[in-house]
Amino acid sequence: MPAEIRTILEEMHDSLVCEEELRKKFIQRIDEGMWTRDENPDTHINVMFAPYDPEQKKVFLGHHIKADLHIFTGGHIDQGETARQALIREMQEEWGFTLPTPTIPQLVTFKVIDNPRQRCTGHFDIWYFFSVKQNAFKPDHTLLNKEFSTIGWITLDEADSIVTDPPTMKGIARIKTLL
Repeated sequence: MPAEIRTILEEMHDSLVCEEELRKKFIQRIDEGMWTRDENPDTHINVMFAPYDPEQKKVFLGHHIKADLHIFTGGHIDQGETARQALIREMQEEWGFTLPTPTIPQLVTFKVIDNPRQRCTGHFDIWYFFSVKQNAFKPDHTLLNKEFSTIGWITLDEADSIVTDPPTMKGIARIKTLL
């Protein structure tokens, strides 16, 4: 996994949004090793996957129970997985199905975690966005309810009014550029 993401960050494809300082910090973190939650519970690498409907100008967003924030779906990369493998596994675990996965992520963020109930202090997030039709996107709410107190389609304006998490705000801003 580290080589995969390191190459993407070094090549900085046009579709990837990443600030230069964060790009360097991300590469440094990859080079340090132990980038999964099992290996390093303090900081680790995650995948985020955000469905949006470009026609309705809506996003599929929820209130995450553990984080107590409005965020998109996502999860930790496990030991031995590539980002793409984690993306597929996490979609299956959270939605009950997978969508065709892009080869290049479209955003990279870092999330500071300041929660005394958690040992984790930060997530390096790799973002993937999925253009879908709201009426055709049917995730398994039984699975989603394990991690989200509420989740569903909301307008971009509604998202702007409830999201306080900086990486999620960047995810919404990125979606706006894809419309």
